[in-house]
Amino acid sequence: MTGGERIKLSVIIPVYNCERYVAACLDSILEQSGSNVEVICIDDRSQDESLRILKEYLIRDERVKLLENEENFGQGESRNRGLAKARGEYIWFVDADDRVLDGTISYLLQGIEEKQADIVLFNAIVLEEETGKHREWNCNEKDENFLEGKALYRQLIETGNDDVAEWRRWYSRSFLLDNEIDFLAAQYPHEDVLHAVIALLKANTVYVVPEACYEYRIRSMSSSRVKKNASRSVWALSDVAEKLLELSQNVNDSALREDLGLNVQIIMSMAARKLKKMDSLDRNVPAGLSRAGKGLRWGMAGVYNGYFPFLLSTEVMERIRTAKKRYIFGAGVVGQGLYQLLDERNVAIDGFVVTESTGTAKSPVTVCGKDSVKREEGILVMIALKSRSQQDSIREELLECGFIDGEIIIYDDLVR
Repeated sequence: MTGGERIKLSVIIPVYNCERYVAACLDSILEQSGSNVEVICIDDRSQDESLRILKEYLIRDERVKLLENEENFGQGESRNRGLAKARGEYIWFVDADDRVLDGTISYLLQGIEEKQADIVLFNAIVLEEETGKHREWNCNEKDENFLEGKALYRQLIETGNDDVAEWRRWYSRSFLLDNEIDFLAAQYPHEDVLHAVIALLKANTVYVVPEACYEYRIRSMSSSRVKKNASRSVWALSDVAEKLLELSQNVNDSALREDLGLNVQIIMSMAARKLKKMDSLDRNVPAGLSRAGKGLRWGMAGVYNGYFPFLLSTEVMERIRTAKKRYIFGAGVVGQGLYQLLDERNVAIDGFVVTESTGTAKSPVTVCGKDSVKREEGILVMIALKSRSQQDSIREELLECGFIDGEIIIYDDLVR
């Protein structure tokens, strides 16, 4: 690559522990590219052989550039660092475990020569690693199109095609720099959502390509890693929703503000679905998610009667699961919400305990008076009453009847 070569495309690839995939990713780009393409790899302190592989490509191909992070910054900040070093007219953020489909780069470069655009948007092929099967990921129209960014954003939201994957886009580098559009630096999933939305809202022109240009890999993960990622994903989605809600409040266009509000609802619905599939939630909010708790509470307001905006903690769920008999004290909306939450996790309840039986005929389990519940080994009583004074009063009554603190959980401790 000569010093005066005009670089048309900069491919930016953050790399973290991708020794199994990164060579195939690089080959898929370099084997179809000329000297007008540069590939910027950012090693994010990989713990495997990824960095060694990257250094081999650096030596044998002058189109490859390598940045080494001094600490693990995460994908968002790594992309920012790559963008700062890029020289290409267009930017493509590629994941290190994916591949670029044959013929894509020359095809898209030819298209943008004719249609100068802020963003190029295209389809993809999905590879499910566990099964080896491929399927189409078509979020675009069947025909080539040229749209304003806001119009495309509205169209994507209204049709439910709210996909924001960064690898489905090329960006004009001057567009990103002039509008100061970068990624959130925090280390958590979904960091690209806000980036993609802001870019679409600022883009004057988006060139929509109907062809599939990219192979996205869905990697198989261990069950423990899935659980860990699920908690991080829920917190991250709630934080992104909060930021989008803040963004919508600064938009004068009422229709666009409504679309942003719908986007927030979609994101929080995703968080709610993830929550309802999880057994418990890691309450340790990842660094950088300062507003995640507020966003999650807001988004889960209607779930479990609105009284359990978070899942129960792992410690509380373990206490409930190991109990031999489980009772919920209170059969009102709080108690019913707790019952629903536990029932979805296959935790059986032996009955509701109430002071009066009026209005509990539709209860899904046995309803009994408080005097009929006697202390026995392995019993657990969950006090599902909103009022703290009522919680304390019932707790004192149970203690007077011979129960001990380890056999009682009050509502405030359930949701803490």
